[in-house]
Amino acid sequence: MASASLPTPAAPRPVPTSVTVPERAGTIDDRGVARRADVRAARWTVDGTAKVTGVVEVDTIELDGSTSVGGRLTAVELKSAGMLDVQADASVRQRLAIEGTARIGGTLHAGDIDFHGTLRVGGTVDVDRSVLWRGAVEIGGSLKASRFAGEGRIDVAGTIAVKDIDLALESPSKAGAIVAESVRIRRKGRLRGPAQSFDVERIDADLVELEGVHVEYLRACRIVAGEGCRIARFDGTVVRKHASARLGPSSVSARPQGLFR
Repeated sequence: MASASLPTPAAPRPVPTSVTVPERAGTIDDRGVARRADVRAARWTVDGTAKVTGVVEVDTIELDGSTSVGGRLTAVELKSAGMLDVQADASVRQRLAIEGTARIGGTLHAGDIDFHGTLRVGGTVDVDRSVLWRGAVEIGGSLKASRFAGEGRIDVAGTIAVKDIDLALESPSKAGAIVAESVRIRRKGRLRGPAQSFDVERIDADLVELEGVHVEYLRACRIVAGEGCRIARFDGTVVRKHASARLGPSSVSARPQGLFR
């Protein structure tokens, strides 16, 4: 009588092993002219010219000179003096400080932004707290922050959504729309004329103090229309009006077509 064959034991399953992501450590100090594929460190300093073809993942970044990054940039804090060019997205968890020119090809996120010079962003800008600036701001998308204050020139293609906006404009500026609690926009400098106008499609706020603003539709609880204002249609109470300001019909009596409260 043939003996029964024993079943083949199942192969043991591999035990999953946890993957440990190495923490950022060490310092990279680039002086003169440097070229790197990627930068991953706790600290990165540049004094001169640096080109990174890939990504940058660093806790603290200090740049002095000209720096270009081909991929995304991620940092806890970043200080740049000179020229910074990031072709992809950039994220700075705490403070982004700029003296000079910075260009971000994608989106930008930061805890706070403080700059003196020119900031150009191809996509949207999302800031947890405040944007304080002096110079020029150019944003291809929308801007979201708690406070947006500065002087110079702005060009925002989308909506500026903030709690408080305080601008002193030195040259022609524009934005798609403004949504805020408090809006203060005024002209700055000796040459105060039509060339310093701020063009915007719509403003929604509680209190507005405007000077040199050309807006198609304004909705606010209290409106101060200063020198050179052109307001096509509005909802709200005009508490003060400069002799040169021009206000169209209030939509309380004639509601503008295509706009809803």
